[in-house]
Amino acid sequence: MVISGVLSLDNCESSNNDVGVESGNSGTATVSNSLVTNNVSYGFRQTLNGVFNSLGNNTVRHNGINTIGTINIVSGT
Repeated sequence: MVISGVLSLDNCESSNNDVGVESGNSGTATVSNSLVTNNVSYGFRQTLNGVFNSLGNNTVRHNGINTIGTINIVSGT
């Protein structure tokens, strides 16, 4: 979970947790080319005033709920 900070993930895996990746409380998470699977509650979760950016090239499957909140699709360089 990102709380009032910045998290950048590239080519990572977050599996078999309660939540895969979460952004809340004015934090910003950016995820690219990553695998987020088999998490109990959520894969990607944006809450409160958090910002959640995805480069759109992630695999987010087989989670309780794959995505919740506003997940911004942004272009990468």
